[in-house]
Amino acid sequence: IKVKTAVGEAGHKIIVTMTSEIESADEVFTVLNKGNALNIKNVTDLGNGRYEVEVTEELSSFGTYYLTFEGLNYKVNMKNIYSTKEFEEKYKKSIGIKETTTIHIVN
Repeated sequence: IKVKTAVGEAGHKIIVTMTSEIESADEVFTVLNKGNALNIKNVTDLGNGRYEVEVTEELSSFGTYYLTFEGLNYKVNMKNIYSTKEFEEKYKKSIGIKETTTIHIVN
């Protein structure tokens, strides 16, 4: 069994998709940030090999996180916040945009 994907959501949650279901998902994952383990509050079985891992500290959209399962580290991909309605509303107001404008952010 391996991790297919690990996607960080806004707040405290990481959605993990496995190649198959795990018998008991409690205490099989570790979440790392800068080499330090984060406290895991809860792991919820969402069915079909999908799990929601909730950590106690808020995940930063710009942070780098790894999920460890059976000794292997998997990069947690953070959701793209730039394409969300919340981001557009917040930053349109902060820079004074009153009409609809497309904002392109280039790395």
